Amino acid sequence: MPLKRLYRLQRARLTATPLTLRPALDWRGRLWRALLGLGLLAVAFAAGGWLGERHGRERAQGQAAQERAALEAGLAQRAALAANASGVRQQLDVSEAARKALAAELAGVQQQLAAQQQRLAFFDTLLTRNDRNRPVELVRCDFEPLDAGRWRWRVLATQGAGRDTAFAGRLLPAATLRDAGGRRRVELAAAPLAFRHYGSTEGELALPVGARIERIELRLVTDNDKQPIASCNNQEG
Repeated sequence: MPLKRLYRLQRARLTATPLTLRPALDWRGRLWRALLGLGLLAVAFAAGGWLGERHGRERAQGQAAQERAALEAGLAQRAALAANASGVRQQLDVSEAARKALAAELAGVQQQLAAQQQRLAFFDTLLTRNDRNRPVELVRCDFEPLDAGRWRWRVLATQGAGRDTAFAGRLLPAATLRDAGGRRRVELAAAPLAFRHYGSTEGELALPVGARIERIELRLVTDNDKQPIASCNNQEG
């Protein structure tokens, strides 16, 4: 009995459900299905590549923007440093100008001091030396080496006491040298000297470079006579 009922139920189910026939695909259908699958895969790969390229482009643009911002910051910092360096350079220029001005002022003060010391030495000599019997006397001679054979000389001269006539004459510099050619004497250009009661003058000598200087001498002569009336040299105390 139960078997018959089960049989009738299955028969009723088969009768109620319409039959669907699925035709079997031939080789053309399978080919088209494979091509369709490959096409879908290609589309998927293309979409993935496009998305990856877009992401890479956006990332590269972001990096470029960061690098541009860093470059602009570096340029701004460089401009600030250049402005700071320009300010420091201006301060250095001002300091250098001030230093040169102070050096020039110091040189002027030193020259004035040297002149004052020269005058003091001259008047001190006048108090201790004044030979009435000599018309003119070189009371002080200073010789100072400069560079490359150049020497500076200074002379203080005075007339004998009681002489009111102005003196006019010349100083004749000469130097005794020793070099490869032996010992020799060199006469140099004369320097005029004119004063009344007392006077001073100075000049420079240009001697051969490399020669050993044994003696530098200044001889004083009048305009009318070549015979020296006074002299001094760098070896005198």
